[in-house]
Amino acid sequence: MPPDAIAAAERTIQIEGHTVHYWEAGEGEPVIFLHGLGNSAFNWRKNVSVVGERHRAITMDLPGHGRSDLVWFPYRLEDASRFVVAFMDALQLERVHLVGNSLGGAIALETALAQPGRVRTLTLVGSVGLGKEIAGFLRLGSLPLLGEYGHRPNESSVRKLLRTLVHNPSAIEEAAVHEMLAFRRRPGAVGGILRMLRAGVTIQGQKKSVRRDIRIAELKMPLFVAWGRQDPVAPVAHGERAAKLAQAARLKIFEECGHWPHLEQAEAFNGALLDFLSTAR
Repeated sequence: MPPDAIAAAERTIQIEGHTVHYWEAGEGEPVIFLHGLGNSAFNWRKNVSVVGERHRAITMDLPGHGRSDLVWFPYRLEDASRFVVAFMDALQLERVHLVGNSLGGAIALETALAQPGRVRTLTLVGSVGLGKEIAGFLRLGSLPLLGEYGHRPNESSVRKLLRTLVHNPSAIEEAAVHEMLAFRRRPGAVGGILRMLRAGVTIQGQKKSVRRDIRIAELKMPLFVAWGRQDPVAPVAHGERAAKLAQAARLKIFEECGHWPHLEQAEAFNGALLDFLSTAR
């Protein structure tokens, strides 16, 4: 990946003896971006520098992902949430705005429920954990052998996965292919991805252990729900329902958009997020 792929400072920090890789830009109220399963901080490359013009924007490689240590796999949402809080503590961040996509959304939601005093606002972007339904390729990936085959660490498999996740194939950049491929070729990376997947998904759909939709009404902080109309991972109905259940929620659906509105329609997403962050109370 070119050194200027993310217009932000690249850093590492030690948390419980493990190296965590992250990027940050700007000053002000901190905003932490959490990526999805099998992805990395690079997924927020079109957002960190823009949000960093008004805030301290931070995006990390979650444990077992990207350039962070692969030996530490938090298989439960509760464990992943505790890691987020440990990361905040390590950076001496008392309260943050949390933004999460896919699995990162579920982790952000769990953190907001478990530590409401530490979360100023919550933004869920195509989040999992809000219903039973989930993409067929993920349900099949929960099965022995099929998951290993679908997540082969080669360029063809990575390109196929990326094409599946976006609505407009032109949104796929070569840098994203190379970054994801480099991560998946690290020893143990694919095995960790599959263990995380199988901890939360079966052939029937998402397990009850990862669903937090019934607890949405407990949220005390402002909520922004952003979703691609054509999201192939979690149906847009999950986002619509979550916004209705919440006490204070804003909903934006991006038309002609897949699982990553923050990449596929970055300018519109950044504008909507910054507006939410500046007006939510």
